[in-house]
Amino acid sequence: GDTAGALDRQARAFALRPFDLRREPPFRARLIRVSPTDHTLVLAFHHIGVDAWSLGVFERELADAYHSFAEHGEWRPATGPTQFREFARWQRTVLADGADERHLAYWRTALPAELPPADFLASAPLDARGPGPAAVHEAPLPPETAAALTGLGTAFEVTPFVVLQTAVQILAQRFSGSTGVVLGGTTLNRKLPAFDTALGFFVNTVPLHTPLADNPSFAEALARGKETVMGALSHDDVPFDRIAEAVCARPSGERGGLYRIAVEVQAAPPGEPRRWRDVTLTASSFDGDADKRARCDLTFNLLYGEDGPRLVTEYDASLFDEAYVSSAAHALFALVRHGEREPGTPVGDLELLSGTEWRRQLTVRAYPPRNAVREPTSDIVRALAERHGERTAVRTPDERLTFRELVDRAEAVAAALIGDGAVPGSFVGVVADRSVHAVVALLGCWLAR
Repeated sequence: GDTAGALDRQARAFALRPFDLRREPPFRARLIRVSPTDHTLVLAFHHIGVDAWSLGVFERELADAYHSFAEHGEWRPATGPTQFREFARWQRTVLADGADERHLAYWRTALPAELPPADFLASAPLDARGPGPAAVHEAPLPPETAAALTGLGTAFEVTPFVVLQTAVQILAQRFSGSTGVVLGGTTLNRKLPAFDTALGFFVNTVPLHTPLADNPSFAEALARGKETVMGALSHDDVPFDRIAEAVCARPSGERGGLYRIAVEVQAAPPGEPRRWRDVTLTASSFDGDADKRARCDLTFNLLYGEDGPRLVTEYDASLFDEAYVSSAAHALFALVRHGEREPGTPVGDLELLSGTEWRRQLTVRAYPPRNAVREPTSDIVRALAERHGERTAVRTPDERLTFRELVDRAEAVAAALIGDGAVPGSFVGVVADRSVHAVVALLGCWLAR
């Protein structure tokens, strides 16, 4: 029969069954008998009990135990394991006597006084119920982008994480126009050697803000990005919730809290199975959870694997579609390449489109032949309002209009013009500052035909 399929279904059901932490530990194991000589061990962990580093510790300990039992019939750990409660006790110690307030004072000055609006990047209205379904877009780094990333690290003595977070800061500012962008990053938070072999969720989240409002060069932006990361690492003893409470007007759990975009750099799990004597170890990922929600609006994860680096972007599918995320990923690649070629270029002038992407855009958006009938812009906007009425059409720091709201207001302007005698070919003067009202007025003029 379908032995492999049945095994996968059993393993998937076991791994995806929710934990009841009131009645069970954050870890469970099941040995599935495939045949008299073939068994599969399935391990499931709750994220509250382990982080990525802990999984590596667990695998090494399990391998050591297996070898020891196979050869000697018993296993004695080389040293007594450090318990997570020892880390909790250490953390209370380092934050005693006002140390936590000194760290919080740093965060109050390092982060912008005003955060961007909650929907500063979204192309659809935010769901009050919280994050939408998670989707993932993967893109291997083109060879020239990977080389540029390495070259920047060497030339400016920075890590790939510094390059990534700086580039994402620039990209978010270019896409949104906001200079108050805050990213979320993570730190291992294992400050003592004894914690390196402990199991537990040690990771802490830190907010990252690199000031770019003065349009510095890419080289200067990298230097500031390095300073941002170093400062965060020096003040990451305070739990993230404490930081958010101290500096954020919006509660950290609220949609649009302290950060909406996250950045990560990780080593990908080995693609080939590992061998433990007569045991084959294979890492599997079960993404069949239909209810999985996006952790952030966008999470850019640079993964280094055996087949080279790739950018894995998790996104909120209620706010973005795959085409948008793909464009953002390729814009990030182009930005890094241009920054490596010409580090003196102001960040506002960095290329966001590669030559290939330029050609694709020109092909898609090329002007039609002179004798072709061109669809009026007003009809295009109306069609967008029919298809995507609730998506954002116009945004300023103070106001946002959906396509439906834009068309409704413009049609009201058009009706007023027609009522005053305007006909096709009439000259209509528009006096307005750079605001949503100017866009409404211009579209209203076009609709009055």
